[in-house]
Parts: sequence; structure tokens; C-alpha cells
Amino acid sequence: MECQRFGEGGFARIGVRDHRKGTTTGGLVDDLGISGLGGNLRHYTSFTLENSASLPSVAWPPGPRIEVDGGNRHDTDRPEEPRVAQHAPSRNQPDGTSIRPAREDLPGYAKTPIFGWILAITGFVSWIASSALTLERLEIYKNPDYVTSCDMNPFVSCGSVMRTAQAALFGFPNPLIGVAGFAVLTAIGITLIAGATLPRWYFVGLQIGVTLAMAMIGWLWFQALYVIGILCPYCMVVWAMMIVVFTYTTARNISHGVIPAPAGVRKFLAEWHWVIVSLIVLLCAGSILITFAKVFFG
Repeated sequence: MECQRFGEGGFARIGVRDHRKGTTTGGLVDDLGISGLGGNLRHYTSFTLENSASLPSVAWPPGPRIEVDGGNRHDTDRPEEPRVAQHAPSRNQPDGTSIRPAREDLPGYAKTPIFGWILAITGFVSWIASSALTLERLEIYKNPDYVTSCDMNPFVSCGSVMRTAQAALFGFPNPLIGVAGFAVLTAIGITLIAGATLPRWYFVGLQIGVTLAMAMIGWLWFQALYVIGILCPYCMVVWAMMIVVFTYTTARNISHGVIPAPAGVRKFLAEWHWVIVSLIVLLCAGSILITFAKVFFG
């Protein structure tokens, strides 16, 4: 609705737009009433005209006040309706099921603080073992006849293993890889314990890293048992820790959807994750006992 005042006589011209017909009618309003609006006024429930100080406010007919704004009618006397919070749409599979399970549905090991503790503890223990191996290797460099702290007999000897070619797979001592890698793993665990939220690509990188480390551990296990024929106690500590890290990192990433997997696989891991870890450790220990049965049982 448009209103214009003319002169000092208290007259004003208003224009009323008919939203049903898309037409506008105009007329004059004086201080006694309204004229010139014609029959189109019946299409409006009410309106309010406020003129100058000499022209009193006129409301016709009585009723709730309606403001016209850009062709939209707003009832100012009606209480505001509550707004419904809008949420970003979730990522769903074609069948409508969510790719990422709700946080309360995650198994305990997949929740951030608990998984952080798993990484921090296993990473720190592995870092200690790798550091000990590194220090022992430095002593061997200085003194070829040096006897390491874990040289127990000809079949259980860190020093004998570290003097082989397999102990320097990339041209430098393998424990140096562990010192750097397990320090990073421990730092990631502490970060998660502190409550940090890491992006998906970070866990993809973590999965790649622990998978490569597990592959290297498997190769070293095979070499120690079936090629070199000598056990390294510090190395076996790292083997055990890596089994835990790899299994729980993989299970965690499957539970969070980082690694796509059917719902049945996620449910199986949630219920039997500890069995998987136990079986791998038992198989590794069993292979050692069988291979070195004469050493352990005479």
C-alpha cells in the first residue's frame, strides 16, 4: 500500500493493490473518511493509514493489523510460530541406511578417547622397544663384540639378529623407523585423548601407515623364524603391539565408515574384536613355540 500527502489540508492519496486481480486503485483520504477506493477495498481485511500529525490514524474495519510488504501480507498481532531447527542432511546409502552409525551405537574401542588410549599405550611401548634396539645397535657399531641386554642364548639374541642384512631393510637400522613411526602413533593417541576431532583423510593416512607397518612386521616375523632362525625379544614386543594397533585401527575405521563395509561386518567386529586380536597373538606365539620347541622344551 502506498501513501502520499499533498499540501497542508490533511489530504493523502493511497494506492491499494488487489492481489487477486493484480490491479491498483487509488483515491483521496481526508480527515473525515475515505473516498475514491471503489469496490476493490473489500478484498482487504483491514489496513492502517498513518498520516501527518494533523491527520489522526484511521483503521477500517477493526481487526488485526496487517502490514503489506512487497506484496506479502503479515499479521503483526499473530504470535510468532516456533522455528524448527534445520539440520544438514546425513550421508545415506541408496537403501536409506546411514553410512556412519550414530555415536551411541559405536563399540567402546571405536569411541575417540578409548581408541586414543589404545594408540598411546601401544605406541609408547613400541617406541621404548625400538629405542632400546637403536641404542643397542649403536653399541654394536662402536664395538663389534658388544653383548646386548637381550642376548640370552644362540637362539634368543637381539645382537645376532641386528647383525643380519634383514635388520637394515632400507640401508639403515630398522629400529629407526620404529622410533619415528611409534612417536607419531603415540602423539596421535594423545591428541585423541585430549578430545581433538580429526578429519577422515587423517584416519585414511593412519590406516595406510599401520597396514604398511604390519606388512613389514609380518615379513620380519617370517625372516626371524624361518630364515634367520633367531628370536629378538625386543622385536617380539613390537610385533605384539602392532597386532593390537593394526586390528583396532582397522576395526575402528570400519565402524566409522572410513573403510566401507556391510553392516554385518561392523556388527561382527563390534562383538568379536577381542577374539580376533587374541587369535592373531596366539597364532604368532604358537608358531614361535613350534619352531623353537627344542629351545624352550629341551
